[in-house]
This record gives sequence, structure tokens and C-alpha cells, in this order.
Amino acid sequence: MAYVRTTEGKGGWATMVVAGVVAIGPMVPVVAQTAPPVRFQEHVVAQQIAGGYQVIASDLNKDGRLDLIGLGLSAKGELAWYENPTWTRHVIASDLSQMINAAARDVDGDGIPEIGIATGFTTSVTTSKGGVHLLTHGASPDDPWIRKDIDVIPTAHRVRWMDADGGRKIILVNSPLIGPDATTPDAHAKNQILFYEAPDWKRQVMSEEDGLMHGILATTQGPFSNGRSDVLLGAGFGGVAQHQFKNGTWTRTTITPGNPGEWPKGGSSDVAVGHHGRTAIFSTIEPWHGNQVVVYYPQGKQWARQVLDEQITDGHALAMADFDGSGRHAIVAGERAGQRSTYVYWPPRTLGDPWQKQVLDGAMNASSCVTADLNGDKRPDITCISGRAPSLKWYENLGK
Repeated sequence: MAYVRTTEGKGGWATMVVAGVVAIGPMVPVVAQTAPPVRFQEHVVAQQIAGGYQVIASDLNKDGRLDLIGLGLSAKGELAWYENPTWTRHVIASDLSQMINAAARDVDGDGIPEIGIATGFTTSVTTSKGGVHLLTHGASPDDPWIRKDIDVIPTAHRVRWMDADGGRKIILVNSPLIGPDATTPDAHAKNQILFYEAPDWKRQVMSEEDGLMHGILATTQGPFSNGRSDVLLGAGFGGVAQHQFKNGTWTRTTITPGNPGEWPKGGSSDVAVGHHGRTAIFSTIEPWHGNQVVVYYPQGKQWARQVLDEQITDGHALAMADFDGSGRHAIVAGERAGQRSTYVYWPPRTLGDPWQKQVLDGAMNASSCVTADLNGDKRPDITCISGRAPSLKWYENLGK
């Protein structure tokens, strides 16, 4: 990956233009947080979810409260949801194995979401069964959900619902980790992002990719979207790219090449979007399962790349929210190894200045975190999941 230009800035800093991205280096360090803007109170939702891998916040029983789905990447196991506010456990399905990812969205308009889920996951094309399924609720919360098998494709890895045209063209996206000809996860091999649409749920191709694709995010946030239809942001060995349905076709636009390392140490692993006042920003973990927490913000017509932290190990969870009502989104990131902790990175008043790092939970090696208002107090909370007990927690935002 070639640098276009390198110049020396003040204080020995270097400014590099990399495929439309301004990278500021060396790292602008985070500062240890001594007085967080808000306080969080920890609550345990579930003690043990075998292979706890993903958490979803969604209203599963149409009572106006966001419930939680806790998904475990176990050889055999139940998919369950936890009813807010008592966190009573309900089983959605018990005949799924190696569950890797799910997405919830009310597609049929009855007020209760459908769930798309990917199962049978391993990182090997030869051993991964790669099932993609649709789950529809029964008559009551305690009833098992109805399962429809949609597709079988090795390493089915990430699924998301998106309104592709802003007019209820609701599709289920399936992004395999690697393509069918990849001999290893870090191989240069053709990969595809796929999607399915009712009523036939036939496999369709959204885009062609080179190599591993790890994280995907459906968003209506500008400048990526027009605010009406969802676009899909994908993070993988090729960096972060935008996928948009417009005038009857899909277009792919590279936003950033991510970490400027040689394959397979380059690119991005996950992506989240937020705001800093009226300025759109986004964050990433880089490279794949990487050691860096990175924020991108506009600088002229380019994106400035600011590495906030390069001391995490096996970074995997990533989310953003405005926790203190300042209009500035903080970043939540979790590492599965190393200190096995989850952190909040608080934004400065001026983009480009150091962010402040807070240890949210030193005993939560989060694989997934989401930000959502769970108790209806108009403040976003944090929910995270890991494979070790207690597996599923939510962190109540108590305010200042």
C-alpha cells in the first residue's frame, strides 16, 4: 500500500495522505480518565452463555421496552432472549448450532421483529456448514419461534437487516467471513456480500470483495446515506467501504483503506458511526481482530485517521453513543485477550486532540457491545457479552 505524500509537521509529527485519508502519526495518545462525564452502574443479565458472542437490543414482546438477545457461539446451544426489566429468559430456538450472528427487525409490520441468523460457523470453508435462517415469533413469548432455512454457504458470518431504498425494500444481508476458494482466513480470494428479500429469499449479490470481510453496519447517517435509506458499511482487509442501492443497482465506494499495513495486517475489523456536534465521525478497530482503536473525522475533503489506542489485544466489540448529552459521541471498545477488558473513550472538545480512556469493566472481555436506552430514562446505556461468566451485563447510564 503506497503512501502518496509524507511531510513533517510540528513537533516531529508526520502527515500522510493514504488513498484519500489523512493519517496523523505517531499516535495521538489517550489520556487516563479520572473523572468520567457520566457514571455507569453494572447489572448482570445472564451468568453464563456458552461462547457468548453477540448481544442485540430489540423489543421482542411489543411492550415498549428493549429486551436483549444473547447469542453464544457454542457447538450446540439455545438461542434465548431476556425480557426487560426482570430479565426473564425465553428460548427462541434450541436446534441451532455454532451460532455466529443475528439481526432483529420488524419486517412484516406486526410490531415484533423477525430474526435473521447465521449458524454453522467455523473459519474454514471445508468445515463450516454456514446456514442462514429466518426466525418468526410464535403466539406468546414462551413459544418456540418458527424457523425458515434460507441459504447454505460456508463461513456465513455477519447478518444485518437494511431498508435499501427508503421505501420498505427490506433485505437481509449476509456477509461471509471469506470466499469459497479461500484456503485460510488471510488468503487473497474472491468473496461476496450477499442479500435476500421476501417472498422467495433467493440469494443475490451485493458486491464483490477481495479477501476477508469481518464487520458490517447498516446506517442512515450522513454523509454516507441520505437519511432515508440504509447504506451498508463493511470492514475487512480492504478497509471500510460503503455499499449503496441507487437507481436499481449497487455501488461500492472505498471510504478508507484502514490500517496501512501489508496484507493481512492492513485494513479494518469493525466500524461504528457517530457525531461530534454537527460533524459526522466514525470509529474502527484495526486491523482484523487488531490492537488499535481508531477514529476518523473530516479534514477538508478527506478523512483524518487518528489512532486513539494501540494497546488492546484481539479487539472485537465496538459501539458509539452520546452518553452525556454533549452532542459528542464516545466510543465503546472491548478486547477478548490481553487485559480482557472493555473501555469507553471520551471525545475531546476539539477533534484531533487526545481522547480520554476509561476502564468500563476490567472483567468483561466483550465480543460484542451495543448502546441503547434500556430503562427509558432518555440516556443511552451499554450492554456487552462475553464467553466467561457473568456473560451478559448492562451498564446503566446514571448521568453526571
